[in-house]
Amino acid sequence: MQIEAHHRLNSSEFDSEWLSDRLQQIANFDSAAAAVLIEDAVERSGDEVLREGAVDLALERGEGRIAESHLGELSDGPAKKLRQARLARIRGDSQTANQLEEEALEHLPVAEKIRQKIKSIVRRYDDRLPGKLDPQLANELSESISKISLSQLSDSDRATATLSLNLMKHAIALQTGDISQSAQARGEIESSLGSDHPSLTSLDLKASLTIRTNGIATSDAIESSRIFLENCDDQLQRISMIHTTLEAVGNEPPSWLIDLHKREVSAEIRDDLAIFRRLSAQLWYWRGVLEPHNRLSHWQESIHRFRAAECSDAARELLDRLTQSV
Repeated sequence: MQIEAHHRLNSSEFDSEWLSDRLQQIANFDSAAAAVLIEDAVERSGDEVLREGAVDLALERGEGRIAESHLGELSDGPAKKLRQARLARIRGDSQTANQLEEEALEHLPVAEKIRQKIKSIVRRYDDRLPGKLDPQLANELSESISKISLSQLSDSDRATATLSLNLMKHAIALQTGDISQSAQARGEIESSLGSDHPSLTSLDLKASLTIRTNGIATSDAIESSRIFLENCDDQLQRISMIHTTLEAVGNEPPSWLIDLHKREVSAEIRDDLAIFRRLSAQLWYWRGVLEPHNRLSHWQESIHRFRAAECSDAARELLDRLTQSV
């Protein structure tokens, strides 16, 4: 498809709609190639939809300058403000980002407003350092979830939104120790995914790791994590489970867990997707914890990666910790 896109771009009958419809597919395969394609296409056509695609791709790749160069050319409206909010987070300005997001939500159609509210809840949950969820944030997130009505969504959109909200309910319940809520959310998730879905294994393992005595999970849960990690081929799941296990083993992590963490730090991690940059930032955070003699440089790297992942609150919190420790 990449080659076809180049041919179409250089032909006399360039079809901007064709590229716009396939940009995400090309980016999933080769984000850098997609970035070159969309820049050439925008320069050639000046098409608004393609320019929006260029902004979205630049933001996802953490390329704030490129995103900004196109944002000024977009028509004013809620969609533009949402993109400006993402750019503000990359630059570490969460206050401006939140203000822009609130202004945009007031003018979005109902279905899109619901989707953006769910995205905002997930983002706020993710935009923090490893460790227990702050009780105030937990209450705010739970309240936001309770206010969302899915009745005006289509069946397919409602199913996706329901799953996202139940995953958030489960995560919050585990953090706050609400066993009843976590069990209820777990049941809803299984109903959505099916009882044999592989994601349930990691979900249940993370739940077992949150049951702790004196801050340490049971030996059975830790051993189950080791076995899971030995057999996990999915990099995202693997890194996430390493971090969950590091939180669950206390101040003296086993050597096998430290070795697994070092291996992931040394491995190649995609930097063209925000979710990978966030996990990479967490890797460097934990590297600073595990290697205190190099904490300054490791946490500086983590702060840089958190910002690139649009996690401005996590970056600011870590900067505060770093300043206090110097």
